[in-house]
Amino acid sequence: MTGEYPVHSAIDVIDGTDVYKNEEWWKAVIVYERYGRKVGVYLWHNEDGDWKRKQKYVIREQEDWTKDKAAIEKMVPLLDEEADSTSVSEADGSKVDELTDEAMDTST
Repeated sequence: MTGEYPVHSAIDVIDGTDVYKNEEWWKAVIVYERYGRKVGVYLWHNEDGDWKRKQKYVIREQEDWTKDKAAIEKMVPLLDEEADSTSVSEADGSKVDELTDEAMDTST
């Protein structure tokens, strides 16, 4: 573990802030150095007292964040719409079919 955050010892944590932390889950945003400076959003799960990384999202450049943020901001309003939507728009306005739970059901 490097400093306060349970990341690989080769990662030099510059700064970080917790999004949330409870007994089971911990989500944080950290700035770190490893082959260049990056921002990482980490999600860890507490497994028998050890924090294990479950997800990691990395931003390497400002331009990456600008593109990702624009795409995310476009999708967030859909959280309030009907859950049975069958497609979402890509950043360029084209439609992409969503996999529904029924389409993914392989139990039959």
